[in-house]
Amino acid sequence: MALQGSRLLSCKAALAVGRAFRLTHGLVCHILPFPLLVPSGLAVPGLAAANDVSNGPRVTITWNAPTNPNGRIVSYSVLRNGVSLATLPANVTQYLDATVESAQLYSYAIQARTPAGATDSALVAVRVPDGRPEGVTTPQVGLTRTSSSEVHAHGLSALS
Repeated sequence: MALQGSRLLSCKAALAVGRAFRLTHGLVCHILPFPLLVPSGLAVPGLAAANDVSNGPRVTITWNAPTNPNGRIVSYSVLRNGVSLATLPANVTQYLDATVESAQLYSYAIQARTPAGATDSALVAVRVPDGRPEGVTTPQVGLTRTSSSEVHAHGLSALS
């Protein structure tokens, strides 16, 4: 609060007319920049690993917005083993990693970004399961008759 003539003004009211306003008694109000803070309260992401014949090995990563965004979230980054895997818009909170390999261990974190900077979630790890074998061929069976009472099927004997 500051005195101007016979009126008591707040700096907010005084600043309505400009960036700085000189009050009587030499007082000056200035607009100070609002401190920009990075997000906080970013929970550990949820992970689901799968490996099936039709889709192959993959990990689905999901997360929630930070409990304290401290501003406008502009993007999320998915970090795998400490390296940025993808940068996504602020309205996306799920990512499918289809570049994983079976039986490998991966760690993931989410990085939330505001114009002021970024914060990482804690790490969470997942091992991608082994998938079922693919491309197993049907065996071919050939029958040969060596005598009237013996049939051989690829080395196995059966009596007729």
